[in-house]
Amino acid sequence: ALSTFLGDYSMSPEIYATPWFVTLFARHTPTPVTLLLWERLLMDKSLPVFPFVVLAFVVSHKQLLMSSHEDYIPETLSRLSLEDPADLEQLYNQALGYLWNTPASFLHHMDWLCYRSATTSEERRAAIARLDALGCLTV
Repeated sequence: ALSTFLGDYSMSPEIYATPWFVTLFARHTPTPVTLLLWERLLMDKSLPVFPFVVLAFVVSHKQLLMSSHEDYIPETLSRLSLEDPADLEQLYNQALGYLWNTPASFLHHMDWLCYRSATTSEERRAAIARLDALGCLTV
């Protein structure tokens, strides 16, 4: 699986996905495509869809990533981009599919951790451990 492959080379999501979360894909995505993504995210504001957009984005590049030489995996991850509005639509629909097929219990834990915010670092670590133990998003 892709997650195992990336994990074998110490490429945790915290390493490669943080820029995507911080910039909402603005760094390596053409402005028109970025604006389309932002519009979709704002329209679906009641759905916790963005983490699933990131998941779909990584999965869409699975073949490229798994064929990369281990020395170039970090560079390959950092250069991934979303270039075409049609690709964005397909990616977004895939993300919605992941969201709709994710167990409600996982979404509840994710919502609490990401959007409700634990009050102490100990609570946050415990919430992350519970979320990690569910393991329903292994790709």
